[in-house]
Amino acid sequence: MVKFLNNKENDSETIRMVSMQKIKDMHYNLNLPRYFQKKISGVKLGDILEMVRERVNELENGKTLIST
Repeated sequence: MVKFLNNKENDSETIRMVSMQKIKDMHYNLNLPRYFQKKISGVKLGDILEMVRERVNELENGKTLIST
């Protein structure tokens, strides 16, 4: 534990220092998965749904767009 406290670059899978601001930003929820969750890159589901809804609206309004 002393080694961990003395190391300024602590960010591992088992132990992590978290600022008070981050805890506040997480609404004081100390649930561990919130702090150890891996970042996933990709497209947000909301973005995909928006594209689908736009396409459905175009088709319902008689507009057909051909994309290649």
